[in-house]
Amino acid sequence: MVYQIVCLFILTHTTCGLLSEYKICGDAECESRMSRVQAIQDHYNKDCRFLSFRKGDIIFVYHKLTGKREDLWAGTIDRKFGYFPKHAVKEEEIYAKTEKILETQVHILSE
Repeated sequence: MVYQIVCLFILTHTTCGLLSEYKICGDAECESRMSRVQAIQDHYNKDCRFLSFRKGDIIFVYHKLTGKREDLWAGTIDRKFGYFPKHAVKEEEIYAKTEKILETQVHILSE
């Protein structure tokens, strides 16, 4: 809990660094689900930018990093959004009919 508060504090007072320079999305706004995946192994990460999950969990994918980090996808479990390693999941259903490569952006969360 303390780690999450510290991480949130740091993120709200600094600029988040880029994990990769590009991402693949199903639409120009990266708002649509690209696919549904199922975890094939447990994954735990203390970094608040990443999802933790158990084998069998369902994750909805919204974008896939490409460029310097092609090993990470981004999605949601329930209402939690975060990155996760693509090798820890298997794609079960693909929703996106097209793929768009977009530049990732640095977001300032607050001043």
